[in-house]
Order: sequence, then C-alpha cells, then structure tokens
Amino acid sequence: MHAYVVSYSKYIIAISLALYAAAALFGMLLRRREGRRVPEGLQCLLIPWITFNGYLTIGILQEELPLMLLFWSLQTILMQLYIAVYRHTFEEADMQILLDSCLLLSVGLLIIARMDMRSAVKQGVIASVGLFLVFLIAYLRHRIPGLGKLAFLWALLGLGALGTVLFLGSTTLGAKITYTIAGMTFQPSEFVKILYPIFLAGALGTRHLKGWRVLLSAIVAAGHVGILILSTDLGSALIFYVVFLLVLYLATGRGSYVAAGLLLGGAGAAACFLLFEHIRVRVEVFIDPFTSIDNNGYQIAQSLFAISFGGLWGAGLTQGAPQKIPFVMMDFIFAAIAEEMGLIAGGCILAVCLLLFIGLVLTALESREYYTDRFLELLLFGIGVSFIFQTFLTVGGETKSIPLTGVTLPLVSYGGSSILCTLIMFGIADAASMLIIERRRMFTERFSAEEAAQQEAAQREAAMRSAGPAMQRQAATGSGMTGGSGRQQEMSQPRRLWRPQRGAQTGRPAQTGRPGQYGQPQSRSAVQYEDLDQYDLNRIGSDYEDYMDP
Repeated sequence: MHAYVVSYSKYIIAISLALYAAAALFGMLLRRREGRRVPEGLQCLLIPWITFNGYLTIGILQEELPLMLLFWSLQTILMQLYIAVYRHTFEEADMQILLDSCLLLSVGLLIIARMDMRSAVKQGVIASVGLFLVFLIAYLRHRIPGLGKLAFLWALLGLGALGTVLFLGSTTLGAKITYTIAGMTFQPSEFVKILYPIFLAGALGTRHLKGWRVLLSAIVAAGHVGILILSTDLGSALIFYVVFLLVLYLATGRGSYVAAGLLLGGAGAAACFLLFEHIRVRVEVFIDPFTSIDNNGYQIAQSLFAISFGGLWGAGLTQGAPQKIPFVMMDFIFAAIAEEMGLIAGGCILAVCLLLFIGLVLTALESREYYTDRFLELLLFGIGVSFIFQTFLTVGGETKSIPLTGVTLPLVSYGGSSILCTLIMFGIADAASMLIIERRRMFTERFSAEEAAQQEAAQREAAMRSAGPAMQRQAATGSGMTGGSGRQQEMSQPRRLWRPQRGAQTGRPAQTGRPGQYGQPQSRSAVQYEDLDQYDLNRIGSDYEDYMDP
C-alpha cells in the first residue's frame, strides 16, 4: 500500500505542476482577460489537487492522516473562498498574480508540513494575515499613485529601519538582520523591500527627470546598500543594488549607467571579499565544498546530495532526508522540494516564478500607453526584479551555481517576515495592475463613443448630399430660423478628446529626445490622452494635477 502511494503520488504531483505551468503560460499569452477564464479555472482546480495528493501521501506514510487532511481542508477552503471573493470584488484584478502566489504558498506549506507541522501552522497563519493585507491594498488601490509624492520619505524610513538593526539588532549566522520587539522577531530588510521600489519609482518616475534627481536617488540607494553591507547582510545588499541599476536603466534608457554600476559592483564585491571572513569562506565552499564537507561545506554538500538523490521525479514525500541539511526550511527549501518531489516539479515551480515576473514586466510596459508619468511602470518593474533576482540567488546558491547568499525563496521558504512582505509587494503590484486596466477601459469607452459620433455625423452628411440642393437649402433655412446655426453645427461635430501634440494648444514646444530618456513619453498615446476632463479621471481615482498638464 505504502509503495503504491509513494510511486503514484510523485508522478501525479509533478504532472499536475507541469499542467499548472502550461496553463499559466497560456493565460499570459492571452491578452484578452475574457479568454483567461478557462486557464485560470484550471489553475484554481490544480492547486488543491496538488496539495491533496501531497498531504494524503504524508498522512498515510507518517500515520497522521486525520491531521494532514484537516490541515489540507482548512487551507483549501480558506484559499478557494478567498480567490472567489477576490475575483468577485475586484473584476479588473490580475488573477494570475494571486493564483501564482497561492500555488507557491501551497507548495511551501506542503513541504514544511512534511518536516514540521507546527511551523506549517504558524506559516499558514502569517500567510492568512498577508492575504488579508492584499485585499485591503486592492480596496485602497486609488491611493497608490499618491505614494510617489513621498518618495524620499519612504527612503528615510527605510534607512532608519536598516540603521536600527545595524546598531541594535541581533546577530544571526554572522549577520545583523533581525530585531526583536515584544518577543517577536522581525527582519527589517524584508519590510524595506516594500519601501525601496516605491522610493525608486517616485524619485525616477517623474515626467521630466532631472539629473539631480538621478544623483540624489543614487546616493540614497547607496545608503541602503552600504548599511546592509555593514550589517553583513550581503544577500539583501545585492538585491537592492541590482534593483536600483535595472530601474535606473528603465527610467533613463542609458546603458552607461548600468556599465558604471557593474564596475562599481565588481569593485565592491572584491572589497567585501577582503573585509569579511565569512564571505571568503562562502567563496571557498562554492569552489569546492567537498574538501571541507565535515565543516563549512557540509550544508551545500548535503544540498547537492539531496538534489541528485531525487532525480527527475523525486524520491517521494517522506522518502528523502531533507532534515540533514542545516536550516533547510529557510535557506534550502528548493533542495528539499527537488529531493522528494523531483527536478521536474522544482523546474515547474521556477517556471511559475519566471512567468510571474514576465507578467509584471508586461503590465509595467503597458502602463506607458495610459500614463504620462512612469511611477506605476517603475514600481511594477522594481517589484518584479526584486522577486525574480531573489529567486535566482536562492536557487543558484542551493545548486552551487553561485556562492550562498542566505536569502529565502519567496513565498515558499519558512519565514514570517519574508512571507508577509512578499505578499504585500504582490498586493501592491496587483493593485497597480488594476489601475492600469481601469484606465485602459475608460479610454476604450471614450474612444468608442467618439468614433460612433464621427460615424453618425458622416452618415448625416452623406444623407444630406444625396438628398440634393433643395434639402440642403431647407436645412440651412431651418437652421437660420432658429438663430443658432453656428451652435448647431458645433454641436453636430464630435467633441475632440485629445490633441496630437503637447505644444499644439498650450504654446509650449513639443518634447524632444528619445523615448525613455529623462521622462520622455514612451509613445505618442501617452501624450495624446491629456485632454480628458476631471470627471472621467476621478472615476478611477487619479489626480488630474499628478498625471496631466493643466
């Protein structure tokens, strides 16, 4: 009985994860949201199906079937109910972000429950709080564009939080990364990951980006990275540095900034190698972990053994030994997944992470068509880069592709601060996506109405021409008798909703420069949509003074 359960469950889980990844890819390729209902529905069904097979296997083999089925039932009911309410409440939500987040959470809870049920329950409670905050952020989404006005305030708060840990925090594995308040331990660098993209988007996302803003933003970003280096939290420092470089490139379009940043980053890495002992140890372990397998290389060596033991399909849940890896639930969760669920399942999870990142980037680029400033674009891009680069650092370290950095796998690894902050970041991303979709729908409705008015006017003109000179004289005479021929002619013409160039009516010269350079619009449509009236802008909660010229 046990042999059949192990044999079949690992194939079912791997194939189901592959189907989920394929549905996610298909849904991303469908640009029309109406067509995404089918793949999204399939994903909603696959999430509880995957976890059911996992908890059933663990319950049978560990002789804890009632407990595992109870935990699965509570998780499934709450998650499916949340997805249904979220979809019904926010019709313009990007459900792909929510569904992928739920899948990663579910897989993380499954593998953690296999090792420690108490930790899985604690993780589930924190995830529930995070999902509630996601709902709250979506409800208050119209306030998100206003966050860009306080860009440097968020930067100061982030610097203060990191500085507090530097001087008052406790040391964990050679790095000052945690702070304890009322018996609860927090990792402030995770919360600063929320403020940091908001700061960068607000500072660099203005319509007319000046050189002094670029310089000031670079100084503030260097402050964040410097404090993290002094705290020896080098994994987070690397994430913050890469996010700044890529957001700066998107904001300015200058590859020279990236080249200079890479040179400075290389020099900084060499300096850290010379200054910090544990960095030299990690590099030595990366080069050859087996020479010190009984000491410093034990962790990465056990990770490699676990991944190779699992193979393509995995050894089966409860059939591996992930507990042999120190700090497996926090730093080496991917190795545990690969050992018991297989490389195919692990690869599908990474594919979902990659598709989630691509979706965020595509949504960010879409915002260029509907906003003249670039706050939402840079915000979405910064959140996406932070997520995917952290995933790369985690998996790369566990597979000995890069030296270990000690960061967690977002939404999968055990850790309350990481789970909560990642969910908040995705909540902000989904709320920003809703704003973009609502703006697009408003433009579509207005332009459709104008096109219909133009067609109606053209049909009236064609009818008058076909009626002959007598009808035209009669229409002209009737218009003259009312005394309002000019006004009637004006009313018969469709109202112009946009102007072709920014300087055409205001007397200001049209902007020059290549798209993307110092706040120049990315496309003509971003300039053409500026004459919408205040009423229409208030429908989606946007401030006219923030986004449009007076």
